[in-house]
Amino acid sequence: MSAAARLPVAERHAECPLSFTPLYKGPVAVFLDAAGKRVGPQFYSLDAANAFLKLHGDAARCPVTNLPVAKAEEVPSITKDPKAWFRLCDADGDRKLSRGEVVSALKAQLPLDNRAIDKFRTDDAAWHLWDADQSPRKPQSRICAEIVTVGTGDGAGQGPLRYWDEDESGELEFEEVVRAFGKTFQIDAVRNRASAGGYSTGAEHRMAGELLTASEWTEAGVQSLAEKFKLDERAAYKLSEVLSTKPNKKDVLKALDTHLAASNNPSALVMLKLADLRKDVPLGEVPYGTKGYRDRPYLGNYDRDGRRVGRAEANIGEGPPRDREKGDKGDRCHRLAVLSFCSRNFVL
Repeated sequence: MSAAARLPVAERHAECPLSFTPLYKGPVAVFLDAAGKRVGPQFYSLDAANAFLKLHGDAARCPVTNLPVAKAEEVPSITKDPKAWFRLCDADGDRKLSRGEVVSALKAQLPLDNRAIDKFRTDDAAWHLWDADQSPRKPQSRICAEIVTVGTGDGAGQGPLRYWDEDESGELEFEEVVRAFGKTFQIDAVRNRASAGGYSTGAEHRMAGELLTASEWTEAGVQSLAEKFKLDERAAYKLSEVLSTKPNKKDVLKALDTHLAASNNPSALVMLKLADLRKDVPLGEVPYGTKGYRDRPYLGNYDRDGRRVGRAEANIGEGPPRDREKGDKGDRCHRLAVLSFCSRNFVL
C-alpha cells in the first residue's frame, strides 16, 4: 500500500476533516493547544474550525487526535507572512518542514493534482531532482508543470513549482521554503495569464495576485548592489533576507557598497558578513589585506584618489609626465655622449 493510500480520506483529497470541502477554496486553519502548539497535522477550513470551537467551547478536542484545543489559527499565505506560514505548517515544532509537512501544506492552499504530489512524500529521486541546467551549485527538487493545475489545468505555459532542498537533508528550513516560493515561481507566466483573464475562479485569481508579489523578495537596494558587484543569487537573497528587518538598511547598504568595492570576491564577502549584519555589528573601516579584501586600497592601477600607481611610480616628481619623459631622454643622450668622448680620448 502506498503512503498516500494510508492517509486519512480527507487528507488524501485535501479536504477539511470537518466539512469535507476542498481546503484550497478558502482560508485554512490549524488547531492549537493552550501553549500555542499544533495538536495534529491536519488542516481545516477556517469557517468550519471556528464553528466547531463555538459549538464545543472550552471542552473542544481535536476530532482526529482527541487532544484539547484552545483555538484555531488561520494559516496565512506564504507570500504575505512567510514566518507565520512556516511556524504553523511545522506540525511537530522542530523548526523544519519534513516532506509530509511540505506536501500537506501545499495541498491545503493550492489547487494541485493530489495524487501526483503525494508521491513526493516517499520518492527520493523526485525530491532531489537537479535543476534543468544540471548545475551542481543548487540541487533542488522540482514538481513538474503537470502537477500544478492553476487555472484551466492544461499546464500550457506554466512554470514548474520547485523546492530548494539546498543541503539535501530531506527537510526544508525556513530560508529554503521562502526561497522556493519567492524565487522559483514563474512569475512572468502567471502575470501573462492573469492579464489575459485566464483564471476562472476567485481563489485562483487571488492566488495569482499573491504569486505576482512573490517576485519582490529582494530589496531594491540589494538588487542594485547585486547588479553593481555581480553578486550571485544566493548572496543577494541572504542579504535581502537579513536587511528586510533592519530599520537602518540604507546606512548598511551604503557601508556595504564601500566594502564590496574593496573586495576581491563580493559574493563571498557578503556571506562572511551576514552574521555581523544580523547582530547589528557595524562594518566599520575597510580592513584591507584581510580575508575577502584586496591588499591595497585601490582598484587596478589607480588609488582611491584617482592617482595612477604601479608602472607610473617611476615618474613621480614635478612637472607633467611628457616633460619628465623628455628630460629622461636628454639625460640618457648626455651620458652616452660623455662615455663616447671618454672612450675616444682616454682608453689606451
